[in-house]
Amino acid sequence: MDRDKIIAIILVVGLVFMFVALLGVISVTGFVLFFVTSPSGEIVDTTPIVNTVPTTPTTPTVPANPATPNAPVEPNEDAPVCGNNEVEGEEDCESDSDCSSNEECSSCACITINANAELLDDIEITDLVYWCPRDFDGESGLAVKIFKFKNNGSDFSYDGRVTLKSESVWGEDSITTNNAFDFEVDGGKTIDIYQKDLLRSDAPYLFLGNKTGEVTITFEFGDEYYIEHTYTLRGQDFADANCQ
Repeated sequence: MDRDKIIAIILVVGLVFMFVALLGVISVTGFVLFFVTSPSGEIVDTTPIVNTVPTTPTTPTVPANPATPNAPVEPNEDAPVCGNNEVEGEEDCESDSDCSSNEECSSCACITINANAELLDDIEITDLVYWCPRDFDGESGLAVKIFKFKNNGSDFSYDGRVTLKSESVWGEDSITTNNAFDFEVDGGKTIDIYQKDLLRSDAPYLFLGNKTGEVTITFEFGDEYYIEHTYTLRGQDFADANCQ
């Protein structure tokens, strides 16, 4: 048998096997489609149903020491203001009337009055020079910027700091002289205290306020001596200082 015939036989046999295999594939495919297709022609979902086993819920972990909620923050109270005629916070007083009879009000604290202090009744205030600045509340009011004294007695001198105080219907004020101030006045002579002699640089004067009525001005020479001057503040005093 020659070579060409052998090749022809092999090709024929291969085609036969391929045809048989194709028939097998068609038969199997048709069988599968028959069982997966509903009579109405709808495709049936062949995805297998997986039975899920419910898991046991996990108990939440509770911290051993639960945090304590913070206490509510209390609002800050306004700091007390000395000189507003209201006793607030840790203040003892706003005027001498808030203290006992043997005490006086100084910077909103009741302090014991030195009963041994001597009244200098020979030294009198002969004149007060006013002007009209703004007080600590920003309102216009009368103030004393020059104090004039006359000594009707014997010579007197004091080289310590002098405290000037006022008490009026408006309220109270207190100011001191500079350390360098020397209060020395011979008998029959005069002496003045000016703004430049006062320690408070931002308001070098003694406030009397913006109301008429009785005023008491006191000058304290340490715990040894004092001068007291009481008079009535008039509307004309405000007019003369152009303080309307």
